[in-house]
Amino acid sequence: MGETEGPEDSQSFSEAVEVEGAPDNVRSVVGGVKHTLFLTSDGTMFTVGSNECCQLGRNPMQDESFEIAQVDLPGKVNIIQIAAGQFHNAAVADDGRLFMWGANHMNQCGVDNAVKIPKPKRISSLTSVVQVACGENSTIVLLESCSVFIFGQVNDEPILPEEVDYLAMLPIVQVAAGNTHFAALTASGQVFTWGQNTNGQCTGVISETWIEHPMVVNGLSKVVFIDCGAKHTVVLTTEGRMFSFGTNLQGQLGDDRREDAVNLPKAITELLGTSVSSIACGSRYTCAIANGKAYAFGLNNTGQLGIGTFKNCGSPTLVRGIVNVSAVFPGYEHTFFLIDDIADLPTNAVPVQDLLKSPNFLTLRSVQRLFQNRDKIELVGQIESVFSSVGCLNGSFLYDDDRRFMLISDEDGVECESCNGLNLDDVMHAMNLLNESTSARQYSEIIMTSLNSCEVLDMKLLLKTTSRKKLNFEMLRIFMLLIWIPPMVDLNDKIVNDFVHRYTNLLVNISEETNKLFENWWSSLPTRHFNRFTLTIMKLLEHLFQKNYEKTNVLRPLLNLIHRMAAVNKIKGKIPYDHFYLNKLEEFVSVKKDYLQYWLYHHPDLVADNVTVPKGPDPFFWFNYPCLLNTNAKSDILTTHSKILMHTSIQNAAERDIMHSILMGQLHYNPYLHFTIRRNNIVHDTITELLNVAEQDLTKPLRVNFRNEEAEDEGGVRKEYFMLLFRELLQPTYGMFNEDEESHLIWFSGFPVEDHGFAMVGSLCAMAIYNCILVELPFPLALYKYLCGVAFTLEDLAELHPQEARSIEHLLDYEGDDVEDVFCLTFSMSITIFGHTEDVELKTDGHNRPVTNENRKEFAELYIKRRMELGHDGSIERQLAQFKRGFMRLLNNDILCLFQPRELMEMTAGNENYNWDELKANCRYKEPYDAEHPSIKCFWEAFFELDAEEKKKFLLFLMGTTRIPWKGMSAVDMVIQPTDAEKLPVAHTCFNLLDLPSITDKTELLRRLRICIDNNQGFTLV
Repeated sequence: MGETEGPEDSQSFSEAVEVEGAPDNVRSVVGGVKHTLFLTSDGTMFTVGSNECCQLGRNPMQDESFEIAQVDLPGKVNIIQIAAGQFHNAAVADDGRLFMWGANHMNQCGVDNAVKIPKPKRISSLTSVVQVACGENSTIVLLESCSVFIFGQVNDEPILPEEVDYLAMLPIVQVAAGNTHFAALTASGQVFTWGQNTNGQCTGVISETWIEHPMVVNGLSKVVFIDCGAKHTVVLTTEGRMFSFGTNLQGQLGDDRREDAVNLPKAITELLGTSVSSIACGSRYTCAIANGKAYAFGLNNTGQLGIGTFKNCGSPTLVRGIVNVSAVFPGYEHTFFLIDDIADLPTNAVPVQDLLKSPNFLTLRSVQRLFQNRDKIELVGQIESVFSSVGCLNGSFLYDDDRRFMLISDEDGVECESCNGLNLDDVMHAMNLLNESTSARQYSEIIMTSLNSCEVLDMKLLLKTTSRKKLNFEMLRIFMLLIWIPPMVDLNDKIVNDFVHRYTNLLVNISEETNKLFENWWSSLPTRHFNRFTLTIMKLLEHLFQKNYEKTNVLRPLLNLIHRMAAVNKIKGKIPYDHFYLNKLEEFVSVKKDYLQYWLYHHPDLVADNVTVPKGPDPFFWFNYPCLLNTNAKSDILTTHSKILMHTSIQNAAERDIMHSILMGQLHYNPYLHFTIRRNNIVHDTITELLNVAEQDLTKPLRVNFRNEEAEDEGGVRKEYFMLLFRELLQPTYGMFNEDEESHLIWFSGFPVEDHGFAMVGSLCAMAIYNCILVELPFPLALYKYLCGVAFTLEDLAELHPQEARSIEHLLDYEGDDVEDVFCLTFSMSITIFGHTEDVELKTDGHNRPVTNENRKEFAELYIKRRMELGHDGSIERQLAQFKRGFMRLLNNDILCLFQPRELMEMTAGNENYNWDELKANCRYKEPYDAEHPSIKCFWEAFFELDAEEKKKFLLFLMGTTRIPWKGMSAVDMVIQPTDAEKLPVAHTCFNLLDLPSITDKTELLRRLRICIDNNQGFTLV
């Protein structure tokens, strides 16, 4: 259809007519202003039309040809794609050679010193070409490596082939060209445009200024094909929807409103509901195919739309007289259709990969196929090719369904199954195939050699490339993929120095430039991949640490990256927090000294002999990386923190008392915080003592004296004091806490109790930790999560209120689609206070909002929040806040940030991870006792005959608590010394010291032990 020329007169057809003399098995057709190229399925080209610029590629002495004739190429060449500009042509061979001919006055054929190229000429400067597209007087080429080159008239200047650097790291799958603008499509459906934007054909700000760097077109997603007209651009999405932008003066955007410039993608609404399978652009018109029918709109001056008239059309109109259309090929002002009456025509959008050759990408299927075919040569070639190109790596192992389009930017926080399109499971399986093969070492060396030539590892080039343009997140998938490559498994000095260290430094710099992008990606990773990422980075740290632990400038970028990953893990709970521990830290670094330096830096009024305090605005402290600190390191820091505060408090008290003595003549200096307590009035006396304590004395070391008892507090009295205090204070009789009947754990009551009481309990809990006392508290882990700023989950409700949690789980797990009818719930819940039950709404108008399949997750979240965090009218929220305020009087955020919730719980209450053999192995003896002494052997035989509860009672007898330190039984320093044979065993809880009678009768010793562990309350001097 459209304007054609014959031997006698030019003709125009307003409806489709069959092309006489066309070659058999036509695969594609392209058209210039007055010439046409045909490509057949066997790779042969034919041309017809004007030859004034030698665009026919044959018989340069002939000005025109009305016969469709073959274009001869030297040697055996199989052409797979053709393209045409105004007066020039391009052809891509299956071996990657590019041939061009026709007008070359602007270097549009890729060579200089020739105005015309009479016959197809190979462009030797470009190899491994997979696609080509022609503009009016320009050409764009896509290589197997994802590199994009342009040449010809660019910004009104003739240029030879020049790479578009910004696109080098993107997985480009298609290129297109308009008169003076270009477009590129990525594997995940992003569209980039650049060039002239006088009519909005590139979107964005309309300007006469040439856009030099490609920019992403916002507002588009899941694009699978693009094409350009003279001054407009059209895209097709995987759902079969069309969007267009640019000039619409002739209706080429599919809108009846004639506008000179449209700079935002607009859906072609009249095709909504119709699944378009393919699109194509003429110079000033557009065509589409849906269900074997062709539609056209735009300029129609020569009848190129095929709608039976010569009038322009602004809305998609059915092309007359043809059905079973399999392809459409618009030219400047004429259009060709391929009709196929036999083939099953596509009903969905056909992606560019099904129409044109794509760059080299790896998939799990391709790797498996090469292994199955034992085609090692081809596999090596594929590895070399892909791992030498950032763009190819970023396009490899993507999902083969719509998940490849699931991308989030650094501003998004959306949870999705895949937020970068990369199928890491496929990466994992493919890399495992390489790593487990007999040629694993060779493959690993090839990967490393290829990567070392890969521009992504050149920091300067990367930053130079993107200096004027924001990094696009589709460039960065490589950092997730490379974690699984075989060389990352066994790190050695060469791999670390040649690749891994450079890779990590680059990742650190880029992740800092991309705001929260990597945090979002890490958050969406399945545990197996997050764990692999963590293990690899931690391996690198461990490898570098021993040689560079004093060179903190070398380690700091890596530590910052680990700190960010650990922060994600703290929120998401993907892997155990101890996977971030640097267990060798204290072998080379004194964390006590590090924390002391940290403290002195932030308290410049204090000084310490022989301690150098770092200078400058941002000094390095290991304390700033709490995720690296294992239990020993954290315990040492907490001890150091307590000692610093105690020392400072004692020193300040001494200075105050000296001034007081100068004025009053008396010295009342007291280095301790003394509590005198009556056993039968322990809560009241504790409140009285706390109310009388000055804030500055709270950080003194605590000493407790039970009235009318002789014991001097060397630690054991404090242990018993806290144990008895909390046993009484946490009882329901005080109205502060309620106990769950099933879990026997307690939680904040929400009752109208004075808030300062909760602050007091928080202060006492912190005081116990501060004074290194374990206290057996029946709080759930949720309390410590609250102190650490971690949100409550259904697991927390299950631990505290199992019955309620089971109901919520049943609601969430229910598989039917009739939740509303079966459960009959609304967004409300019942809360009981002092025996009175009251309904509370979980959200506005909750009583009238039914719980459905769609909103049940929201209901569960609001229920947990109300039950555990808010309470009735925010009462629990206030009580929790008061508890935290009191707790932080002694342990502020600087210390709290060290701990994970479970660590803080075990620091407070210890744990019950008993290892009785370890207790025996670590026990020390005073002469004449030793491990082989008959009385000691008798003791351990008797001890191991105690049942589990009796063993716990023995711990209570020995230590004053049944809980063991969070470091485990190895931290229980038990000592046994001899005493008279006729005596009962006696425990000095202050020192974990046991006086053991020197007897060898196991039955008798077992009897005496049971007497002791059943009667162990109270302190008396021994």
